[in-house]
Amino acid sequence: MQLLTRFSEEHQHPIDLFMASSERIEKLLVRGRKDICSVGFSMELAITEKLPTEHLIESVSFNRIYTSILSRADAAIKSTTQLNNKTLVVYHGNYQDALERLPDDANTSVVAVYDLDTMITVVLSGRVEAGFVTTPDIFMSPLYQQSQSELHLVELPDSERRESLVCIDSDKNRALVEKFNTFINKLKKADELQRYIDYRPALRAIDDSSYNPN
Repeated sequence: MQLLTRFSEEHQHPIDLFMASSERIEKLLVRGRKDICSVGFSMELAITEKLPTEHLIESVSFNRIYTSILSRADAAIKSTTQLNNKTLVVYHGNYQDALERLPDDANTSVVAVYDLDTMITVVLSGRVEAGFVTTPDIFMSPLYQQSQSELHLVELPDSERRESLVCIDSDKNRALVEKFNTFINKLKKADELQRYIDYRPALRAIDDSSYNPN
């Protein structure tokens, strides 16, 4: 959000920002809604999901996100193989992605929720054994901060994914992507991109008693 806000201000290019599930974004992009663009939905993901991409354009890659397993600390789950015969909670829209990460012979029930705090709550309560979460989103949750000692978080080893600006192909959006590329490359050269997207230091800092998310 901060990255896009800065881009909007520097280029005097108003952008209406809204949050939506991956499933909702997929539908909007596939339907070819002219002014819809997405950060956090890459062409790589579109191809993986076997979606039509001939009418989509993509900015330079500028980020990676990380999927982690969230579980209770007293029953720490450290790999997908430990999810057999358990219940996993995921974001609505990430259901299929979760199934593909599970071992072929896994007998795992997968349920979906619409927000992060609900996911944390059902894991804490023991109603489900684990959840798939995206870091650093979870670090932004006050509920996670309050309950951190009761929870266990481990990154999946294959969870790195490119992040970019994906738009419906149009003259207007091609100009937008070109501006965005210039903006991202400028931040990279100035070594400023880290402050917006380098999530691994946050993962290390989370164990530091001096860490203050505010």
